[in-house]
Formats: sequence, structure tokens, C-alpha cells
Amino acid sequence: MGRTNPTFRDALRAIEERWGEYRRALRRRDQPRFDQLFTYAREHADASGLLNHQNPMLPSLLGVDLDNSELD
Repeated sequence: MGRTNPTFRDALRAIEERWGEYRRALRRRDQPRFDQLFTYAREHADASGLLNHQNPMLPSLLGVDLDNSELD
């Protein structure tokens, strides 16, 4: 049986593609930083996929925030 919803990783890839023109318009020094945000989101893709949220941007942003927070 096929899935009714795309996987979170598929949704994240689609988000990254939609933001492609924005990335190209960034200064060259900021492009690697932009790419790193998606790396952070992919590192939390398993948890985000289990959430199966209607808007995949929200769990993506939470994954970015978790990776950037300094919880000592």
C-alpha cells in the first residue's frame, strides 16, 4: 500500500526547493548559513516525521531552534 502523505524528508526537500531563489539572492557568505539551517532540520527529521504536522515548516523551525539553542 502507498503512503497518503509524503514523508517529512520529502516535504523538507520541497521546502528547500521553494526557497531556492531566495538562497541564490543571498550574499555568498550567507548561503552556507542558509544551507546549515536545512541540515539542522534534517537532523531532527525522524522526530518531525512522527509528528506528521499539517505544516512541515513548523517542525523544521523547531529542529533548527533545538540545534541552535544553548542548553547547558
